[in-house]
Amino acid sequence: MTKLILIADPHVLPPGAAAHGIRTFDRLAQACDDIARRHADADACLFLGDLTEDAAPASYGAFADLRDRLGLPVHLSVGNHDARAAFLAAFPETPHTADGFVQFAVRVGDLRLVVLDSVEPGVHDGNLCDRRLSWLDACLGEDRQTPTLVALHHHPWPLGMAVDDCMLRQPERLAAVVGRHPQVRLMVSGHVHCGASGLWHGIAFASIAATNYTTAHHQAAKGEQGDRLTQPVSYTILTAAAGQILLQSHFFAAAGTLLPAASPAPRAAGQGG
Repeated sequence: MTKLILIADPHVLPPGAAAHGIRTFDRLAQACDDIARRHADADACLFLGDLTEDAAPASYGAFADLRDRLGLPVHLSVGNHDARAAFLAAFPETPHTADGFVQFAVRVGDLRLVVLDSVEPGVHDGNLCDRRLSWLDACLGEDRQTPTLVALHHHPWPLGMAVDDCMLRQPERLAAVVGRHPQVRLMVSGHVHCGASGLWHGIAFASIAATNYTTAHHQAAKGEQGDRLTQPVSYTILTAAAGQILLQSHFFAAAGTLLPAASPAPRAAGQGG
């Protein structure tokens, strides 16, 4: 069985600093310590971009300290809060193309992981230019047998939320490339700070919830800015075996009492649940 941990949007700042009222260093520290304790058997961990809030060297240094707590192979991608040059300066070992895009393929257990760079400097929406899409097409063409996971930061599938205003541009171009390669079993993204899954142009997808804050996921959030909730937050556990893939969210941060703690009233005999 292959086991991959997915972490989205930690937005790390140095210890003591806060973004949207959340000390993001402490929040990711909770997640990393929980993963190290519960999932030391994982094959790897993938971060889906927005590693830091401000792309500052001190923030990348703080993120690196937390990454090292995992004790697992770690793969990194970039998001709109990252700066490509600063990211590569902090993590020069991360594979990237000759053009400087943080795009690479790696084997994780029985899966092939293909990571895309959807960052467009200076804006929050994403882009995959001709060079990046050509790279993807060639990369997928190199191995048409191994079940493949394609990952990027910006979601290409509309969710009916305010964050759709800064999703991937021209997403149908990505769908056309991926659609030519049936070994792609799943696509995953970050960016939206909430979980969602479904089919997009016949391709299975999952948007991974953030370790930072959660965005209210409902149609009413379609407006100038959706609600930001400090809880619940999670990382995702992906397991794959015999051609099947399972995603499970793990809510690692204590949230206090979100629902009444009283036991539910007993049901009458024959009453459905």
